[in-house]
Amino acid sequence: MGLSRAALVVGFVGPLLVLQGRQAEAQVATVTYSKACPALKAGSLALCGRCVSDDLCPIIDGAQYRCDQFYKKCVAPTWSSTEVAENCPETRGNPATWGAMCKQACLDQSSPFGCAGRCMNEDFPCRWVPGCSGEDDWLPFSLPQISSACLRSCVDHDLMVSVLWDVDDCAKAQKAFGGCATNSIWQFCPVTCATSECLDRCNRDEEADESGLKCWQHVERDGVSCTDAMKNGMDCHCKCAGTYLMVSGTPFRKGGGAFTWRDQVEKKGLDMQMSVSAGETFSVSLTGETMSDMQGIMNPARLKIVPKGQPCTHADNAQGVAGLVCERPAGSDVLTMTVCDTAP
Repeated sequence: MGLSRAALVVGFVGPLLVLQGRQAEAQVATVTYSKACPALKAGSLALCGRCVSDDLCPIIDGAQYRCDQFYKKCVAPTWSSTEVAENCPETRGNPATWGAMCKQACLDQSSPFGCAGRCMNEDFPCRWVPGCSGEDDWLPFSLPQISSACLRSCVDHDLMVSVLWDVDDCAKAQKAFGGCATNSIWQFCPVTCATSECLDRCNRDEEADESGLKCWQHVERDGVSCTDAMKNGMDCHCKCAGTYLMVSGTPFRKGGGAFTWRDQVEKKGLDMQMSVSAGETFSVSLTGETMSDMQGIMNPARLKIVPKGQPCTHADNAQGVAGLVCERPAGSDVLTMTVCDTAP
């Protein structure tokens, strides 16, 4: 998260010099790149390929194919919604075939993709086009990972179901219609209809805890709340993405890091609290934002143990704690921030 990017709209493929007597003429072939996905050439996607903008779609027989506003796949400009469904079919058990499942037209083709909330497939737009902004970088240009378009939980869309069919939630919709196939209820209700969405998406995106289970499994199987799972240090940014969004961007979270007592959801802090005895071996798992293993200003992420009541940024290590070297610059006072340079 927090990667900086520069938009590259037009690139050049070396000058080709053509000598004519004493004169040389430079012929420059230009290559145009997508504005939404600056690492990809314009028109480079295939028919039915997932897209975030029209300029990614191919030109076939002189016709510019478009990024469909409901499926977010490259389709022929003349296709109706029925033709799109026939030519770019979706298989309920195979999320790789799914479109964005937008239930209202999503016309945005650039950040911040405010219409993403109309689309039931939460992979759109932040994990939609491979290599959009670089190798292993799926994000469209200038769209932050910590945004409402990206932090979208894998949950039932009960509110939308209640508006469409005048029922309270997915469970009652399933009962009213005799299953999940009618009206494509499974697209709105991945948990109630037991689709493979959360399994596929959250297994891919979340880190397992010491037991080998992912956050989404604890929440769906064991009934653990998102708040409690996060307090216990589980990586829940797929299953409980909405909770991350609630506390993201607050004044004391500008630098990211692990969640603390200041980060509260329904008046409940997200900080981990545990008691251990001297000499007892214990492990600590923390969740938060921008806690990357990549090198950066605040990274790689590290854990520091300080005396109770002292600020982590300025305090020395707790007595007897070894392993993380944190020192102040020579000659500085006690208010100077300590620098921790031990590799994680």
